[in-house]
Amino acid sequence: MTPVSFSQRIAQALAEDGSALRHRRQAWAREHTWANRARQFVSEIDASLPLVSVIVLTHNQWEFTKACLFSIRNWSDYPNLEIIVVDNASTDATPQKLLELGKQDSRVRVILNDANLGFSAGNNIGLRAARGEYLILINNDTFVTRGWVRDLIRPLQRDPKIGLVGPLTNNIGNEQKVRLIYNSMTEMEKLARRFTRSRLRRTYSLKFGILLRRNTASAPG
Repeated sequence: MTPVSFSQRIAQALAEDGSALRHRRQAWAREHTWANRARQFVSEIDASLPLVSVIVLTHNQWEFTKACLFSIRNWSDYPNLEIIVVDNASTDATPQKLLELGKQDSRVRVILNDANLGFSAGNNIGLRAARGEYLILINNDTFVTRGWVRDLIRPLQRDPKIGLVGPLTNNIGNEQKVRLIYNSMTEMEKLARRFTRSRLRRTYSLKFGILLRRNTASAPG
């Protein structure tokens, strides 16, 4: 549109007056607030984020799985997320509880194996079903903390040479172990967030990880 045609459109709009038109214009103007602009920006940003697939392998131990999935669903703070739960033929209430959860949360996809395929083969079932650009393998006794997805994928996004990323945890036997003293899971979440924020962009050489780029996602078995 040229400056001349723009001016002509304004003159035309002013000439086409009437109560109904005025109400329509006022309604249109009310929609153009800073709050609405911010929501539009957030929506566009969220839509541009890569899909992340979280794979959780389960076998019995529903209370562990329940806590794990609660933390993933509530503390991820990431809009483009799918959660794939692969159950290795649990004999407790786990399969039914997972199916109920899948009905409540559209992000959750449940795969029920007819037999216990073991750790590697069970995870491979989830990896093959995953659609995400980034794939995260999580044990069902893990409790994640707020913002963990963005923290894990950030190194891969910043450096294309990185193919695998691992988390810090308080229960492991290598350099990934951290010591945090807390009295509740709420306190743990806050301490872990503060600890992570203070160590952004630090790099270490570790023995293994759980987050993979799609072209590296393969496990034996």
